[in-house]
Amino acid sequence: MTGSSPAEQAASPTLVAQPAGDPAETAVSAESTIPTEPELPTETELQAETEIPAGHAIPAETEISAGTAMPAETGLPAPSQVAPVSPAPARIVRPADALAALIAGNRRFVGGRPQHGHDVSAAAAASGGQLPHAVVLGCIDSRVPLEAIFDQTFGSICVIRSGGHVVDRAVLGSVGFAVSALKVPLIVVLGHVRCGAVDATVRSLRAGERPEGDVGYLVDEIAPAVTAIGLDDPDVTAKAMRAHVARTVRRLRDVTGVPDAIAAGRVAIAGAVYDLDTGWVDPLP
Repeated sequence: MTGSSPAEQAASPTLVAQPAGDPAETAVSAESTIPTEPELPTETELQAETEIPAGHAIPAETEISAGTAMPAETGLPAPSQVAPVSPAPARIVRPADALAALIAGNRRFVGGRPQHGHDVSAAAAASGGQLPHAVVLGCIDSRVPLEAIFDQTFGSICVIRSGGHVVDRAVLGSVGFAVSALKVPLIVVLGHVRCGAVDATVRSLRAGERPEGDVGYLVDEIAPAVTAIGLDDPDVTAKAMRAHVARTVRRLRDVTGVPDAIAAGRVAIAGAVYDLDTGWVDPLP
């Protein structure tokens, strides 16, 4: 987990006034004889001295303009060259259809046939409003770009990311807003293999040392999943990651408004794991 520092602005250059000239230098300049420039030949003399070989007439300016193809100016493309704006996708309201859309997108991603390249025309198409069909909670790991691995375009999914997809009040509120205000029919919790936050929790518990500061909060939130698996398990990190996904799914079921939406069949919650090596998303049972 890294952060970026704001760019430093360059200091403006300082203008320094030049000192007045020395009187002695002025006197020397007045007495010095400055050589005159050599006299240039007149235009008539140049024309007389320059001979144009026979058969090599100089083309007139109008002939140059008519016969020379000038390169096109580089700039904004003409209106006819701009790609047409793609229509906004239709609203998906059924949870099963939303999950099927994500699974199909992941298959396109793995197969190297994505439909959505995040073109500016798609951004323009979604600028007037959004109709997301899922809210996805994932890890901040830079190798897990959620829109890309599900091959989703602008306005299709709401994305929430935190270290080890740990939940806090901001995450809970964001999920609640996506369900109540944006009417998403699907909530997805996505973990991934070799999660650094889970591995850090395992190492912290084995050493008996809690990290200082806010990183300690991440460890505290993941620790119950690690403890449930057991530190003696040789595959504790991988198993704890899946257990942590399942615990997060259960916790999101209690977000305000979500239990009623689930009971009415308007919303479903799913857990899944992303494979860094293959690109596949594996839904959890």
